[in-house]
Amino acid sequence: MDVGIAFLGAGSAFAESTLGQLYKEEHDGEYRGGPAYYIEKGFGGTTFSKIYATLFAIVTVIAIGVLLPGVQSNSIAVSINNAFGAEASFGGILGSTIAWGVKRGVYSN
Repeated sequence: MDVGIAFLGAGSAFAESTLGQLYKEEHDGEYRGGPAYYIEKGFGGTTFSKIYATLFAIVTVIAIGVLLPGVQSNSIAVSINNAFGAEASFGGILGSTIAWGVKRGVYSN
């Protein structure tokens, strides 16, 4: 499993880094870029690409700024509300073991 996650992480990191380098722009002596830039430029600067890039940026801001904290606080509240029994402890140990393996696979690349 470590190898599969490592290849997936390495492949996506390579693709995003390459696209970021290809489509970055210089403004006032500073470089700017990112997913919204290479979505827009990769589709050829058409009206569709500008709408798609703008939609991506808006959805990202909403997801990171609004939805992500809500999911985290809900998970914390639910875990505190349930009584930290033996089953939860075993699940935590199993989950951290899987996460450890995934981290090793991703960070090895």
